Amino acid sequence: MALVGPPAAGKSTVSATLGDAADLGIFRLREFAYRCRGEGRFDPGVFDTDDPLGWYRDSTVELLLTAAFAHGAYTERGLVLLENLPGNADQLQMIVKIAALSESAVGVIELVADDLTVETRSRQRRVCPTCEADPQGDPHRPAVGSETSPGHCRRCHTRLIPRRSDDPAILSARLRRYRDRIPGIRACAKDEGLPYRRVDATRGADACSEAVVAAVRSLGTPVGVTKSPSV
Repeated sequence: MALVGPPAAGKSTVSATLGDAADLGIFRLREFAYRCRGEGRFDPGVFDTDDPLGWYRDSTVELLLTAAFAHGAYTERGLVLLENLPGNADQLQMIVKIAALSESAVGVIELVADDLTVETRSRQRRVCPTCEADPQGDPHRPAVGSETSPGHCRRCHTRLIPRRSDDPAILSARLRRYRDRIPGIRACAKDEGLPYRRVDATRGADACSEAVVAAVRSLGTPVGVTKSPSV
């Protein structure tokens, strides 16, 4: 199940919530790429990019997805949520092609949020450099502040920091790119006959997570909630 949406719409929050509470795997391309680099699975040059936002080339994305799902490097089984994938229509076609090798079904859920919502959330979002020790010093997963000290991580009490990609100039470029590419993703999904659901992401994390679970179930895919009655 592909999960797409504009930056700061809540993709990371929703996937983290569902990964903790529901019976499904979460695939994050960025984290899988770091793992492959650490294992020396590919030539380091594969990960070079001149993209101004740091995105991997489509050929690199295809290599990583093939390694994960066609060659068994990603070991989770059952329903898998692809966080922030695909990034464009070509990548969705890659996902469909690779899924077909194992006779797996593909669906798409799009989180929908207006520009003001994502800009407001990006200003408020904080990450923890200790709980997510990112190899490039650029943690992505939203962190929760302590009840007594909101500016510090609830888990480890490290001071929370803004996410690098939430810098206003970078966010604006990311948002433009998303708005430019989402019509192609929608058209590709339609051409491929993929089930597609749009979810209002402006109502808050809990409501959005519940809506995503409902959307997955409406597509005929079972989702087992095992740890949290709120999802």
